[in-house]
Amino acid sequence: MEIKRVAIYGTGSTATMFMVPRYPSKMALGDSLRSTLDHDKLNYGRSLPVYEKAMRPTLKNSVNLALITALGLALRLAFLGHRSLYLDEAWSFTAASLGPAELLSAVAHQDAHPPLYYMVLSAFLILGNGEFAIRLPSAIFGTLTIPLAYWLGRRFLGERAGLLAAFLLAISPMHVRYSQEARMYALLAFLALSSLALLLRAIEEGGRALWALYGLSAALCLHTHYIAPFFLLAEGALVLWIEMRRGRLEIPRGFLLAGAGALASFAPWAYFALMNQYQRTQLMETPLWLGLVRILAHFSYFFPVTRRDLLGWMAPSAYALYIPSLLIFSLLALRGFIAARGDWFRAVVCWLFAPPIAAFLILYLIAHVRPYRSVYYLFELPVFLCLAADGLLKFPKRKALASILLAFLTASYGFANAINYQTEAEDWRAAAAFVVANSARGDAIAFDRPWTRMPFDYYAGGSNLSYVGLDRLSAEYGDYGRIWMIVAHYGDPDSLDAKRFLDRHCERIGAWRFAGWNSDIWIYLYVPPPRAR
Repeated sequence: MEIKRVAIYGTGSTATMFMVPRYPSKMALGDSLRSTLDHDKLNYGRSLPVYEKAMRPTLKNSVNLALITALGLALRLAFLGHRSLYLDEAWSFTAASLGPAELLSAVAHQDAHPPLYYMVLSAFLILGNGEFAIRLPSAIFGTLTIPLAYWLGRRFLGERAGLLAAFLLAISPMHVRYSQEARMYALLAFLALSSLALLLRAIEEGGRALWALYGLSAALCLHTHYIAPFFLLAEGALVLWIEMRRGRLEIPRGFLLAGAGALASFAPWAYFALMNQYQRTQLMETPLWLGLVRILAHFSYFFPVTRRDLLGWMAPSAYALYIPSLLIFSLLALRGFIAARGDWFRAVVCWLFAPPIAAFLILYLIAHVRPYRSVYYLFELPVFLCLAADGLLKFPKRKALASILLAFLTASYGFANAINYQTEAEDWRAAAAFVVANSARGDAIAFDRPWTRMPFDYYAGGSNLSYVGLDRLSAEYGDYGRIWMIVAHYGDPDSLDAKRFLDRHCERIGAWRFAGWNSDIWIYLYVPPPRAR
């Protein structure tokens, strides 16, 4: 390291000379980061100089990261097959069980998501078709996201912040929950953070290989979820912002070629994306402001089970932990955001704010659909946790307070994970077992919607049950000795026309409810009058 004499301060004949390092002119961090050495303009918020943060982690930190990742894997594998599959997971299994051509056709015409996740899940079904095997891909990709969170935090905020961000992601109830669902959100978060990491590396170091890898990651994101174009737009805004920081408006050619390649790969699927996304997303009726509040709340403290009937005796403890944890985590993230500087500030603004704003401008104002479901923005969670980690480390002179806050959040997160492990989203396993055990020859089953049958068939497969469609119910209800009516995803089951018909023309001899935080499952048993048989 070069040494430069910079100044002499003193009075009279006494003087003190300070020696400061002069940083090398060529560094692996790239022009945008070399400019951060002008600390009057940029400061990355830690006491370490920028070039030290780019050094490889020590053996101790590598071991710590390995332990944190192992903890995250254990939390994601724990009780992985305990909960029943819910409706969307049953569709994931159904689609992944098809052959390649049938899978693409089914997803193109019946689903609101691209096909990549279902193709990945199809490869994993060689391990079996139980709940554990079906959810295993999500657990793996969720675990792989933890080292990426470490890299991002360390890259901008230093070693301790990177480890703390990785630890918070490892125990995050929101990330653990969606890493245990047979859906594409954990895969999307992994691919999105990979694309961000590759983009930053490509900007700093250049090279065709890095830009090609970035283009590949962007293409995979586009084929995983239709929210991907919005965070890819955010990455474009970040590139432009960094180039403006350098004093020029020229976008790197590598970025343009990588983006063009990703869009070209997605072009054959664009028609299905537009049609399916428009037709299905508009069914969401959550107010915009509530959707945004939920995103922040779930990032801070994901705790979907807010119904007292599901919590039981744990309800007082749950509510006592929920509000303090939510406030503490939100304030820590806000503290980290206020302290953000330089390219870290640019990355935070583009990654956290640009996607929901772009989704609002395009989906809501133009297509009149509501794009704010918190799980769609799971890819933003690692950046949010980096802010919270940095906010917690802003207590250098109050280490006891920081330790207490971290211990409280760890215990609170552990409590939330324990409850999430045990609570069903939709208890189709118990509902199907109940119907199979109590059905008799001559019974028929009707479902409120055709796709409601998928999770039921997963658990009741092989049973000799007759099914009657709603379009034939009014004409054929008298052909059966009894009729089971199964209703889910209705806030008010009595609003269903088929149920009202059976209530008018048949005798209802039983009603049962199987509670779940995502949807209750209502089962009604009817006996047609003798004259109708």
